[in-house]
Amino acid sequence: MLPRFCWAQFSDTARGPEFSMPPKALCGAGTNHYCIGLVNLLRAKRNTSDPASTRASNIRQAKRRTLYTVKAIERYPNCPIRSHVQSTLMEIEALERVYIKH
Repeated sequence: MLPRFCWAQFSDTARGPEFSMPPKALCGAGTNHYCIGLVNLLRAKRNTSDPASTRASNIRQAKRRTLYTVKAIERYPNCPIRSHVQSTLMEIEALERVYIKH
């Protein structure tokens, strides 16, 4: 369920540039938290039997890790995962409005 560029981070058998984050020269060094944030997002969306506190915690962690990536790539306008990261942040913010009371 993760994008291909995350596969190498979680699998020893996924090798090659299509399975890894773009090079630092394209996106900077701060993209390493993004895929873990996507796992948090998937967990928040997946299991409706989780307590609300677990779902909220996963949403918060996903947002923190995604915002870290947003900050890391802001000086890299040609980063190929930029639109993915921005879409993810919008999805997280929508989930926040539904599941997290402010």
